[in-house]
Amino acid sequence: MGVQQSLADDAYELILERILDGRLEPGSALSVPALARSTNLGRSPVREAVQRLIYEGLAQHVHNRGAVITKLRPADLPDIFEAKEPLEGIAARRAAANVTDADLEKLWDLVDQQTRAAETTPVAAGTLMRLDVEFHLLIAELSGSATLLAVLGQFTTRTHLVVPAAWNKPVFAQASIDEHAAMVRAIASADTHNAEQAAASHTRNVCTRLMRWLAEDQASLGRTARRDAGLHAVTRHQS
Repeated sequence: MGVQQSLADDAYELILERILDGRLEPGSALSVPALARSTNLGRSPVREAVQRLIYEGLAQHVHNRGAVITKLRPADLPDIFEAKEPLEGIAARRAAANVTDADLEKLWDLVDQQTRAAETTPVAAGTLMRLDVEFHLLIAELSGSATLLAVLGQFTTRTHLVVPAAWNKPVFAQASIDEHAAMVRAIASADTHNAEQAAASHTRNVCTRLMRWLAEDQASLGRTARRDAGLHAVTRHQS
């Protein structure tokens, strides 16, 4: 690997970290000059990193704006999770057949870190999203399949581009953490079937929770809009 490629990889990881922890939100512009300054990397590696994000679907080119972080529609979620579910199951099944004590220690450490992040006030949503990606990618890595690792990496990151605010909800975060712990227990037991089922179930449950949260959020926004419209009408009438 050349120096330029190494710098481009560093730039990619730094930008991706900012996306996952919420510093760069969906729809935000990916200015090469600004990112080069803030990362202390040259424009060439940053430009290459941005092109990689575009290739992976995490960013897109918008006319007159340049590259921006992809803002997925909530309607995209079911399709993403339907494709993701069997792959998560396969990764967990293969991990259960290959896992070592050292691997399990890493998995439990990520669960512990998630638990601590969920207990902060306010909830450390950005940290939780980053740890969620690390957890799922570690299982994909333990599967021994480079293809699973690459594909699940894109799927897992893309889901966080839709509703990052959901991680601010302690109930949402804790449910995912509990399911992560169940996945680790299944993998630790070396029961490949249970590991596959635990991972697939977790994927379905996350989709269900996200869709429910989105519906409740939209309903809340609708109530607020109607209330504000009513107050505005009363004010106009009184004046």
